[in-house]
Amino acid sequence: MVYKQDLAILSTALSSLVSGLFAGAMLLIALAIVPYWQSLDPQVFHNWFLLHAHHLGDAMVPLLMASVSLSAVTFALAFRLKRKSRLLSAGAFFSLMAILVIYMIANRPVNSVLLNGESLSAITIRNSLAAWRFWHWVRVLFGVVSFGFSIATLTSLSVETELKR
Repeated sequence: MVYKQDLAILSTALSSLVSGLFAGAMLLIALAIVPYWQSLDPQVFHNWFLLHAHHLGDAMVPLLMASVSLSAVTFALAFRLKRKSRLLSAGAFFSLMAILVIYMIANRPVNSVLLNGESLSAITIRNSLAAWRFWHWVRVLFGVVSFGFSIATLTSLSVETELKR
């Protein structure tokens, strides 16, 4: 039984690490990159986005998928082992799933508009960026919440394991 507890702690620690990296990266985008985008002329921003947005996706999509996957393992282990931390683990997992859903229904369509290669009006570009920014901040909120739940899960599991030893 100790082996399963150690596995649960390891998966939760990895999940916490990756979800923390993901939340931090989203926060960096929100606090540094988006304000830079907003400072640019709409056409300059659009050109920048066409040339460089894929770099953000190359970093963020794997971080999101790794966060969701590790959180799913942690969630499954918590329920299988009937740990008291299972609700905390569920909070972490479902917060990450909310980020994935928001990306699919809000941010990804805006990315498609901006990346379609057609000439866009300044107002379309501004409105697209404003929508992207809003939904990105919602994702940041869920990311920070997920990270908090993940750390709380790790703390709970560690305490519970020490009490059983």
